[in-house]
Formats: sequence, C-alpha cells, structure tokens
Amino acid sequence: MKKINLFIIFLLLVVFISAGCTPKGDEDQVLKISPFNEYENTLLQLYLPNKNLSCIITEISGVSDFDDSNEIMEMLNFMKNRTSESRSFVQMEGINFLTASIVSDTAFIEYDVSEDLMMSEMEECLLLYSIINSVSNIKEVNLVKLSSSTGSKQFMKYYNIETPLAPTNTLLYRDYQSPLSPIENMMNSVMTRKEPNNPTEAEVSDIVYNTEFDIVDYTIKSYEYNKYGEYITVRTQVVFTDSSNNLITIVFDFLLELTGGRFKIKEIIK
Repeated sequence: MKKINLFIIFLLLVVFISAGCTPKGDEDQVLKISPFNEYENTLLQLYLPNKNLSCIITEISGVSDFDDSNEIMEMLNFMKNRTSESRSFVQMEGINFLTASIVSDTAFIEYDVSEDLMMSEMEECLLLYSIINSVSNIKEVNLVKLSSSTGSKQFMKYYNIETPLAPTNTLLYRDYQSPLSPIENMMNSVMTRKEPNNPTEAEVSDIVYNTEFDIVDYTIKSYEYNKYGEYITVRTQVVFTDSSNNLITIVFDFLLELTGGRFKIKEIIK
C-alpha cells in the first residue's frame, strides 16, 4: 500500500480543492479525502456502498499502524469501521472476514454472515462491489474470489460468486439499476398476448404459450445475476399459472446490456 507524508497529503488537498466542482459526466473521477493527522502514514483508497445515493462512492483515507503483510484483512476491517460511522452506508457488522490471500492476480476471501442479516438486491450489489473494487486497488490484484463459509453460491441472495469477479466503474457515482426490471416489463407485455415488441419477446411468448396450459399469470420465483456490469446474465425461475390454477415452472437465462443508464435484454441464452 502506498505510503505518503503530510506534505504530499497537503498537495493532494490543494489539487482537489482547486479543482472545484466536478463537471457533469465526470462523476466517476470524484474523490473524497478524509481528514488526516500526523500519526497516519498509510493512504487507502476505499470504495464505499452508499445506499442513500444508490451508488458506490470513493474515498481516500489515512490510517496508522497498517499491517502490509495482511493487507486485505486490514483493508476489509477498515471498511467495516468506516461504514459503521454513517447509516448512509450499507452496514457490514453482520459480516465476518475469516481468511484472505493472494494467488497470482486473484484475491481469495472467505467470509461468513450472521443469520439475521438482511439486504436488498441493491444493498447486496453495492457492498459486493465495494469490497471487490477496494481489494482490487492492491497492486497485484485484478480479480476477487469470495467464498461463503456455508458454501453458498451467492454472496447473499442475488449475486453469484462461483467465479472470480473483476472491479467495475458502472456503480461509481452512478445509480444502481435493477437488471430484473426489463425482464419484468417484458413478462408483463407477454401476458397481454399482443404483438411482440422484439425478437426476444417473441421467443419468450412462443415458449410460454406453446404449452398445454392456458397461461394467465406469472410470478418470478427466484433470480440470480452472474455479476454487475455492462453485460450480465440473469437466470430467472418463473412460475406460470393457467386458468385452472395449474402451475408450470420455466427457467430463462437472459443476456442484458447496460446502455444509456438502463439495462436492456439482448437475447435469451440457450
């Protein structure tokens, strides 16, 4: 981790203060610099889950007695302490980080979660990528592999962590967008039985109505994201109800693209 002295800190403060307001469109370059004191000799750039702003913010903080030999755990514990200082952050008290190591360019982190910890989809995503982005600031780290002590395939409930994940700027000072929204909109449109709006909707409509059931309603029973970024896949388990209250379950895998600040369905993945 980079070490700095007070003179360099002062120069950094001058640069950021003199820069004034950040121009619109450059929000991903915004940094907050926390107050330093003469005993703090290590510079940390953290990414923090700000649920009030529905995004991740970045902050440079000075810390003392930083153990470089256990850099990941030190950073994660500092994040826990920092997020506990304000209710605007997603709280991390219910998460315990058990082990951390670096192999090649990948950081491996094992954690457990208290049974009563509840998070929304947005909170889970902001926390997940705050961890990934912060740990990826370590010089040799490009990917982060999180593992739950329970063996869960999801970080909490919605985001799959079976494979290492890369940092992303798509949440940095940008509102979280639920990837499920365009899928729900499409399913609502399919239920109307009107002319499909696009080839993907037509394909879903064919799958739904080429059954022996007279489908009249649906419920998305569960869903899972492989990551958050410009392109993501969403696995949905949809339960359809027919006019006689019979149920049929169909699993759809969708590829989505984040464009113009919104997710759009590109195709069904075979």
